[in-house]
Amino acid sequence: MSKPKVLVTRADIPQKAFTMLEEKCEVDVWKMPSPIPRDELLKRIPGKDALYCLLTEKIDKEVLDAAGPSLKVISTMSVGYDHLSMDEIKKRNIMVGFTPGVLTDATAELTVTLLLATTRRLFEAHSELLNGGWAKCAWSPLWMTGQGLKGSTVGIFGMGRIGQGVVQRLQGFSVHKFIYSGHSSKKEGEELGAEFVSFDELLQQSDFLLVTCALNKETQGIFDEAAFAKMKNTAIFNTFQGDKRKEKFCFCIIWYFIMFW
Repeated sequence: MSKPKVLVTRADIPQKAFTMLEEKCEVDVWKMPSPIPRDELLKRIPGKDALYCLLTEKIDKEVLDAAGPSLKVISTMSVGYDHLSMDEIKKRNIMVGFTPGVLTDATAELTVTLLLATTRRLFEAHSELLNGGWAKCAWSPLWMTGQGLKGSTVGIFGMGRIGQGVVQRLQGFSVHKFIYSGHSSKKEGEELGAEFVSFDELLQQSDFLLVTCALNKETQGIFDEAAFAKMKNTAIFNTFQGDKRKEKFCFCIIWYFIMFW
């Protein structure tokens, strides 16, 4: 009996994955650390039983048509699957695998890291250290003091795995109150001592607003000019999953800080 044929679109994946695949499958690998070119993907996909891809590959109707009826499984080494045309995949009854929990801890830790670095002005201080600003400050008592977490209200938009991970990691910083917003209140939020509020209340009350929701049609563009106008002018906004359609979102942030910071 012949082995299933698998196309792997990158060579820089864990060796353990290759070992497991090669034990059971006939593996065709794009042997470069860079993403597989579109024309190469279309050339190699016909006749394959499975596809192992990353976010860098757009798996749409063109690719699926090129693959033909032999393709039964698509696995993406990612949490998100925006690059997969799910409607087309469902039509063909192709199974999809992804890695929903693999980045939870890393993202929660990075979110807290960015929050601490921003509130304590670490990036600004580092820049001043490099350009001589440290010597010029004359030990001013308010220079680079920043804004502490103690006694603050931390808002979370999206109390999923990452949002919960962030709250867990901030428990030791003497935060006054955790609030969150989303579709509905969550048992996990209550267990962490977080209060469910409306989106407007989240904007108005948060000293630190952390966005940990998924990027989808409902959340795309939700933080617009009107949303920023409702926030405290001292609030710090941190973390967001963005894409190339976020030009207006970025403009709103820049406009807000120029006008009010």
